[in-house]
Amino acid sequence: PAFNGASTFIVIDETSGLWLSSDSGVSWTKVLGSEGQFHAVASNPLFPTIFYAAKAEKILMSSDAGISWVEVSSPLINSQPITEFLDIELLDDGSILAWGLADNDGQDLGQVFISVDSAVIWTNIGDAIGESRSSVTSLGSSEIIANDQYYFLSTNLTLYTLAR
Repeated sequence: PAFNGASTFIVIDETSGLWLSSDSGVSWTKVLGSEGQFHAVASNPLFPTIFYAAKAEKILMSSDAGISWVEVSSPLINSQPITEFLDIELLDDGSILAWGLADNDGQDLGQVFISVDSAVIWTNIGDAIGESRSSVTSLGSSEIIANDQYYFLSTNLTLYTLAR
């Protein structure tokens, strides 16, 4: 689920899509159908009306607190489109982290990407992160992204170093 700190909640129902409540959960409205599976939704900590959702092979953005959604640019892996986005998360500075898989000669190649400009340009910050992401921990100007196989460390929230 995503919450904008005011009264807007957006939740995922895997069988029916994205649901929006603008009255702190009293009532709910379906805003996007289930064409493709949604995996994650996140709110922008700097702009409470902006939300992002990871849906199968797309990243969607809402700039009106979840009422309407548009597809934004998605990163590529080895010039191949993402076949499945697994997660999306927004950092305290509004940067977007996205985890995705692409087909690499019959094998899923997992990557993590960052966008610091509202999903216009994506930078690959990690190879072979795998299918699971367990945590993102921000420590002031440093951040650790980890899963069951790897972790990535950044001391400036821009350049990430892979460690095993």
